[in-house]
Amino acid sequence: MNERTTKIGASMPNIFSPQLKLGSSLSELTQRTPNLSALIAASPAMQRPIAPALAAQIEALQAQWKGLVFQPPIWLLQLREISTQHSQRMASVADHINKAYEPLREVFGRIARSAKECERIEAAGWLPHYTTPFAEAAACGEDAEAVAMCLEDHYTQQWPNVRAAFLERLEKYNIDDEAKATFVEVLDNHSDGRFRGTARTLFPELERVARIELHAGAMEGLTSQRELRDRASDLPLSAAEPGGVYSMALFTKLIDHLYASTKTPDQLAAVAADPVPNRHAALHGFLPYATRQNSVNALIMTDFIFQLVCAMKEETKAADAEEK
Repeated sequence: MNERTTKIGASMPNIFSPQLKLGSSLSELTQRTPNLSALIAASPAMQRPIAPALAAQIEALQAQWKGLVFQPPIWLLQLREISTQHSQRMASVADHINKAYEPLREVFGRIARSAKECERIEAAGWLPHYTTPFAEAAACGEDAEAVAMCLEDHYTQQWPNVRAAFLERLEKYNIDDEAKATFVEVLDNHSDGRFRGTARTLFPELERVARIELHAGAMEGLTSQRELRDRASDLPLSAAEPGGVYSMALFTKLIDHLYASTKTPDQLAAVAADPVPNRHAALHGFLPYATRQNSVNALIMTDFIFQLVCAMKEETKAADAEEK
């Protein structure tokens, strides 16, 4: 082995050194093999065939390595594309759902606001009605005393307008003239400041109307108006003004309070805590119900029951027509 062969052999172990990686550059290779570099530089004949081939192989290996490192597998690319498309579809579906439910959110919002208004009005001892100044009451916020004063002022200062609203509706109700005349007399007495007679007059009149319209003149006792209350529970909320949550509040008052028993001291105390007159407490002389608030509440409940009776008559008429 001559000297040149020895120099070549001495350089070969450096080429295959374990420290040399696929991503190593040609300069790193030549740095690790100084003897080979010198040999190539000293031998133009060898430099031409060896250097280009070696450089091409290294560049190919580098390109392959970079592809392995930075290019994800095809299934991962496909999965990412599917995920992106799914996210876009879900976003579109969510957007359509939000748009579809927007009107419902508005409806639920109105229901919630109406329920809150009812709570404030009833907490102040009054009833929600088509004569109620809802905007003014809402402006009082959560202050029950302010709401009470607002409604007291309204039913005092604006009584002529309130009375006119009652009369306008009364004229359209499908009840007999006696019921209408009685209601007008009570309105007149209220206008003159005579409040005690309101509940004591209207409760018997309600029983008379129910006896004629719902019981065909039957003579059995109707003091609790059970038939009226049972049939009212099947009516839609739109059957009586002001409708919706407001009518539900009035219906609840009809069921739970207006005809509640007053046979024990505890029952009477519970009834007395509510400014809305109770039939048994009024007609059996337990409570006087002598205030403006008592009188207005009795008028409102009577007006509400008149509306229910009219709705029941319409249902009966429609049912009879179907049978024929």
